[in-house]
Amino acid sequence: MIPTEFDQIDADWMTTAVAIPSGIVQSLSWERIAEGVGLLGRLARFELTWSTDLPNQPDSVIVKLPSQIPEMVEQAMMFGFYDREINFYRHIGDSASVRVPHIYSVQADEAVVPFVLVMEDLRDARVVDQLRGCDLEDSLKVAKAAARLHAPNWGKQGELDALTWLPAVDGPLYSAAIPMLADLAALFLSNWSDRLPQESVELAKQASEALAEVQRLSTGGPLTMCHYDLRLDNLLFNDAEDDVCVIDFQLMGTQRGPFDLAYFTGWSLTPEQRREQTPAILDAYVAELGVLGVEADRGWVDQAYRESMLGVVAMAVMSGATAVVENERGEQLIAAFVERSLTAAHEANAGEFLS
Repeated sequence: MIPTEFDQIDADWMTTAVAIPSGIVQSLSWERIAEGVGLLGRLARFELTWSTDLPNQPDSVIVKLPSQIPEMVEQAMMFGFYDREINFYRHIGDSASVRVPHIYSVQADEAVVPFVLVMEDLRDARVVDQLRGCDLEDSLKVAKAAARLHAPNWGKQGELDALTWLPAVDGPLYSAAIPMLADLAALFLSNWSDRLPQESVELAKQASEALAEVQRLSTGGPLTMCHYDLRLDNLLFNDAEDDVCVIDFQLMGTQRGPFDLAYFTGWSLTPEQRREQTPAILDAYVAELGVLGVEADRGWVDQAYRESMLGVVAMAVMSGATAVVENERGEQLIAAFVERSLTAAHEANAGEFLS
């Protein structure tokens, strides 16, 4: 049985899901967490009491279910968002080149939904409020983590193609979405034009009318496996190990590595933080790639970063036009995405690449 609600999960089900040899969950309790953080899924922390004291028995786990919002589930199914995360944990998971939560169980219907993920609870990690942004020290940790994610598949097209569940930036999924995204631009502009500076409105319109060119720019250089949703709400900081754990792999795809950095700085940092930190973030990224055996030209990284801001704008336009949120924080996140990313793209003069 694949649960569709958290209250359908009992001790017997959890015993099977966590699968500790000879371990039996005697009782459990749960609470919702991170409400308003994820737009496509729901999270709950389950506290576990075991009948015996055995090694490796977690005191708590995190359970992830799909969104309860029909419009968001429809969007996730259309673009294969749930399928990507399920396949990432099934086929890469603990072998990933960055720290990710250990997954105890992945269960999914043949039609993908319903699904459930039972994963390690990193409750001791430090969480940073995405709406407030972060300091340079944390941003540099993110840049290095991004490099570790990108380095293994950097420019290895054959290996990327073998990951059939990972959509290509210039593949049929995104190509087919271009007309739909262009149509959404009118809805976005009708909802947001009065809330944005004129230069942001013009850039949103310009990018939305040139999505095929934005897609073409995204293939200018080596591709790799990108997170596509690298933002503070999807990052857990382990200060003791000076490391970052990355979560939420629903939007993954092939892209140029600097896209993840453009997405991170364009949404997770305030404009002031982004202006101050971007050069150091790109420097740290290139340096970490070098340590990992990838020689990336710093000038190319800078241009790819600026060009990638157009792709971030396209995602912000889509979110601003279609996202259905559960609470006030969700609304604040979407507003930050739209306002910050358009400002970042304007200040990077990304529109010049479309002229």
